[in-house]
Amino acid sequence: MGLAVAALALAGACARPDGGGGATFGDPGDGGAVHRAVVLGPAASALVGELGAANRVVGVSDWCTHPAFADRPRVGGLIDPDLERIAALEPDLVLVQGRQPRLAEWCRLSGVRFRAAPVDTLEAWRAMVSEFGRLFAAEEAADELLRSWDAALAAVDPRDPRPRILLVAGRDPEALRDLLAAGPRGYLGELLERAGGENVLADADRAWVPLREEVLVRRDPEVVVELWDRPPPRPPLEVWRETLPNLSAVRDGRVVVLVGPEYLQPGPELPRLLGELAAVVAGKR
Repeated sequence: MGLAVAALALAGACARPDGGGGATFGDPGDGGAVHRAVVLGPAASALVGELGAANRVVGVSDWCTHPAFADRPRVGGLIDPDLERIAALEPDLVLVQGRQPRLAEWCRLSGVRFRAAPVDTLEAWRAMVSEFGRLFAAEEAADELLRSWDAALAAVDPRDPRPRILLVAGRDPEALRDLLAAGPRGYLGELLERAGGENVLADADRAWVPLREEVLVRRDPEVVVELWDRPPPRPPLEVWRETLPNLSAVRDGRVVVLVGPEYLQPGPELPRLLGELAAVVAGKR
């Protein structure tokens, strides 16, 4: 869980409109649809797979988990791309989730198109869906994905009063240490708000918030939601009771676990996560 969230936080923190160099979404004269793409970033590759364009991808990052790319060559990660492997694949586009200045410069010098895909907010995710539809000649599939997202939003019926929720994206698996929670400026905080919950960190003005014990006591959430990429080694409620037994959420037994590796990246499964959070807000989880 820690590695996955660290990678996601890094990608979101580094994402900028200019992608750190090279071309970004929406540039004119980009040469048309893509046929030999290298895609770095689990959210970006998952989206390409969901759009049915896996046949246009010749290489993916080491962190790619989408089944459509099980047989694709791996070319390193967002932090440590293998430039020799990428060059050997002769891509007509290198597409990066977040910012990778080194790779952007390599693409510029090599005459390879480069795209940076910021994915730290819901608006950025929607833009990525539309742009991927254009780049991979999958506009219809992209439009359908966005329609399904809009339908999921319309189906949410927020409750009143809104429960005060702490959304935890990462922590030490064995203890209540190294907590990283969702602030209001990232896609997880936005999803929580859309689901009808009140983020106890709404005033943090950032996407990711490292937490200390005294901050947790002061905020005193009514519900704690933990996101995991696999079942946690210890029951989270047990872990919270060891350190903060008097926290409202802990005292009431409202520590909820949502398991799914796709929840820790903005991608095609966002509607499902929205539904899960809405169920938590409604007291059904």
